[in-house]
Amino acid sequence: MRNELEKPFIFNCWKHHRNFVRSQIIEYTEAGENAFGQLIKEIKLIGESQTDFYYGNLSPRLIKNEIKTFLFNAEIHGLEEYLEWLGANKSMYKIINLSDGSAWTLRLGTAEGRYVHFHPGRRSLFTVRIKASTLKSAITAIIWSGIFKLPDTDIKTVNEARKHLTALPPLKSSSVNKSISRVIELLTG
Repeated sequence: MRNELEKPFIFNCWKHHRNFVRSQIIEYTEAGENAFGQLIKEIKLIGESQTDFYYGNLSPRLIKNEIKTFLFNAEIHGLEEYLEWLGANKSMYKIINLSDGSAWTLRLGTAEGRYVHFHPGRRSLFTVRIKASTLKSAITAIIWSGIFKLPDTDIKTVNEARKHLTALPPLKSSSVNKSISRVIELLTG
């Protein structure tokens, strides 16, 4: 879904959208170990830093459609108009609100032909800030536990998933990091 939206839009669903991640967890769990190679590639799309993660009910397509309507109504129909609009405050990003009250950041995309890069706004309604390693750990622990029928918040499960699917070092604590447990709950609850 990262690039499945039509041009000029780009949105990284792995990094920013709970319902997309939930659907991927189901697909990868059902696919089993044979899909680990692809899962490892996809998990890398989350990156290495913190991310703002949307847990509201708007789908990626609906989010894109609302942004598209906003841009149309603002008479922003191409790259030059978009750049002018973004640069008006010298920040090169703008924040808009969508129908559910969530705030979304629009910035300049760097992928060819995809100049409308959007992601959830920081401290927005239906958004939580998560470290990339925490999100990767939670996703892979849920998938690992589903495939191998293990408890998803068990330290051994989390460490096996981290070792085999994320290239992250094992956690040293005897209990799963609270932030990983919270994200597992967010994704499974």
